[in-house]
Order: sequence, then structure tokens, then C-alpha cells
Amino acid sequence: MRYIAIYCLAICLFIPFSSHACEHLQAKVDRYTQLKRAGGSAKQMNRWQAQRKQYSARYRECLRAQPSMHRATGSKQTKRTKPDIQKLRKADSDHPVVQKLLTTCNFWIKSYNRNPSPENKTYRDTACRALDDAQRHPPTLAENQTRQRPLNECIKPGNLLDDDVRECMAGTREPDWQ
Repeated sequence: MRYIAIYCLAICLFIPFSSHACEHLQAKVDRYTQLKRAGGSAKQMNRWQAQRKQYSARYRECLRAQPSMHRATGSKQTKRTKPDIQKLRKADSDHPVVQKLLTTCNFWIKSYNRNPSPENKTYRDTACRALDDAQRHPPTLAENQTRQRPLNECIKPGNLLDDDVRECMAGTREPDWQ
């Protein structure tokens, strides 16, 4: 019984001294930092710097040697959400705009299924929403579409661009200067 009491007393006395030992080393580091800031000869500055490094290293070792408690929080299982994999879509409409939107929607579905990232999900959702809207309310095609010509058919000699070339490209004028 006597040995247990001595052992408990030693533990109670040792724990505060070990933490005080680290604080004592930090105080020495601060002291040498203050001396160096105050200035002195080159020899003194070098000695103080060396002492400061030595006590700083001993302080870090002292802190590392002390036992510490860490508390973990959170759930035991990580929350993993499955990606929202979708099948490719099909459309019954022959409307060219709906077909183009279907192609775009299916492209982003494939991209998201291969690489489920938040960006790909956003692109997929936006493209497929536009497809759904177009299927509900098909866009009207322009009745009087004029034929547009490329620039190389309408450009004037000497690579001249003017209003005549613009009208030719819009299809309202024939390129009579060639």
C-alpha cells in the first residue's frame, strides 16, 4: 500500500513538472529572441542565435514527447452518394431543333455516366431540361429563310468588304462583280 501511495504521488508531481519543463524551454527561446532584438556584437548575435535554435529544437522535442489526447468526432461510416446514372434518351419528333437538343442531352448523359462530377451533372440537367421544353413546345421554324452565302462567294476583288458584300451574303443580291 505504501508503494502505491508513493507511486501516485510521483505521478502527480511529475506531470506538472514535465509540462513546466516545456514552458521553461519556450521561455529560454523567447529570452534569446529578445536579446537578439536588443542587439550586440556579431559574436554575441551568433551565440544567441545558436542558443535560440538549440532551445527551440529541445522545446519541439519536449512537446512531441508529451502524451496528448485527441478526440475524433463524426460518424463511423462515410456518406457516399451514388451517382445519378441515366439512360440515353429517345425522341419521337422529327423536328431538327429537338433532334439537335436530343444529341446534346445524350452527350452530357454519357459524359456524366463516365465521369460523375457536379459540373457534368449541371450540364446534363440543363441540356435535358431544354430538350423536355422543346418536346412540350416545339420551336417554330422560320418560314422565309433566305439563302445565305459564304464570304468567299461574295467577296469583291482585292478582298473589299462593303454593303454590297453584306447584301450578297444575306442572299438579297447576286455577286455581279465577279
